[in-house]
Amino acid sequence: NSIGKSQTGILVQGNHNRAEDNNVFGTLVFDGISLSGNHNAAETNRVTQSDEAGVSVQGDDNRVIGNVINEASIGVLNFGGVGNIIEANRISNTTTPVVDPPPHRGGLSPFR
Repeated sequence: NSIGKSQTGILVQGNHNRAEDNNVFGTLVFDGISLSGNHNAAETNRVTQSDEAGVSVQGDDNRVIGNVINEASIGVLNFGGVGNIIEANRISNTTTPVVDPPPHRGGLSPFR
């Protein structure tokens, strides 16, 4: 799928959903891909030019793996939760300088 020039690219609210192999570009207000719930996955997507996070994740046991994120305010924004896996994402040209914090429970965890 190709999704572009919208307020948000893909919005998932619920449990056990997948956003996979999508091309998301030009999200003008919110996140490129937003996962809200448990046991969701955003894998092997391409996100370009997102006004907010390339991928945001809120909930437990979610997977954000193998995405390519270019030109976003923040690459991946984790709103807390337990058991979330965020790995092997290629993130470049983020506008918010971020120091990757150690994993912790609760709070925000931005990833470059």
